[in-house]
Amino acid sequence: MKQIITSIDLGSFTIKVLIAQVYLSKIEIIGIGTSESKGIKEGEILNIEQLTKSLLSAIKEAENMSGIKITSCVVNISSKHIKGENSKGISTITNEDRVITQNDVNRAVENAKDIYLPSEYQLLHVLSREYTVDKKSNVMDPIGMTGFRLEADVHIVIVPKVFVNTIYKIFSRIGIDVEHIILNSIASSEAAVKESEKNSGCILIDFGFGITDVCVFVDGGIYHTFSLALGSSYLTSDIEYAYKIPFEIAEFVKRRDGVATVAEVDPTQRIWLPAMIGSNRKLIYLKDLAEILEARLEEIFSIIDKFIKIKIDKNLLSGGVILTGGGSLLLGITKVAEKIFGLHSRIGKPFGIEGLFSEVQSPEFSTSVGMLKFFVKQISEDLNSTESFKNESTKIEKKLLKKIKSWMENI
Repeated sequence: MKQIITSIDLGSFTIKVLIAQVYLSKIEIIGIGTSESKGIKEGEILNIEQLTKSLLSAIKEAENMSGIKITSCVVNISSKHIKGENSKGISTITNEDRVITQNDVNRAVENAKDIYLPSEYQLLHVLSREYTVDKKSNVMDPIGMTGFRLEADVHIVIVPKVFVNTIYKIFSRIGIDVEHIILNSIASSEAAVKESEKNSGCILIDFGFGITDVCVFVDGGIYHTFSLALGSSYLTSDIEYAYKIPFEIAEFVKRRDGVATVAEVDPTQRIWLPAMIGSNRKLIYLKDLAEILEARLEEIFSIIDKFIKIKIDKNLLSGGVILTGGGSLLLGITKVAEKIFGLHSRIGKPFGIEGLFSEVQSPEFSTSVGMLKFFVKQISEDLNSTESFKNESTKIEKKLLKKIKSWMENI
């Protein structure tokens, strides 16, 4: 039976709505809706009324395309106030045969949640990184192994309660249930990062308009997450200030003519800035525009690099840097990333979906597609966990009945 799921990306520049049908874990996109984002700045909701209007516009477009009424969705969240940290949980294997079960894994992960949580925060994600069975470390799936002690290393993401409550409030007003809220960078990594890159260790940078989200993978698991209120809008503001033009025109020029590296620009090439009412058109050198963009990008990437160096040795990140999000569309941006991080860099685009694939095969849709993939993956894991629990319960019942039978026979 096919299941309908919807992802809604609350971006600072664009609201994106994807409607998909899922069958046997295959995702087929059947509806797309976009609208100009209003009421959000740097990932945070500032005006509920404006955001609601933007939402309804994108939702209507997706519903008209798919012919399906949206009743529930998964939503992203992003803010410089969201925190990620690593934790460890331990469980003792008490089974007679010392075989690790799903219950043992669940207990270890549950114990890892026992961290200091400020009253204004709540848990958003608890993501398993790796396990240690007795003294054997770097175990990805311990179920079925034998041992006395199981340790679970997890990455925990916490978020201000007010942010989550605001999201629920907005969607409640328009009659849509929120099934899951997903951290922006985690969603994007599901869509744009390959498993081989995660296993080798890599950095996912979702370079959005109002905020940049970062997710660092080590040995296949998430090791570090953080967000900076430094997005591609800062590049636009620099163009606005340098050429004394309105922000909207500066954004247009950045998208039309922007190049991230001066080295890739003909120093003699000139471009026209769009004319404004009451003034003549301006003719500028493209290399001057590139200098503005390159300088700001180097600053933003250098800040990200410092945050990463504090947490981890970059020699463990041979998978390189994956740039995604609308800001990554800037020509030559991978060259700047390689210069600052000293790692191979590429542009990350969504993969592994069907249906209206060509329409969303752009870095701008990594978050929306990633939310669909993350949610489907979560459902599958929950089903497997439930099935495993049922099997374990059946085994326990059989052992108990066997003991009772033996006891009755002895009597």
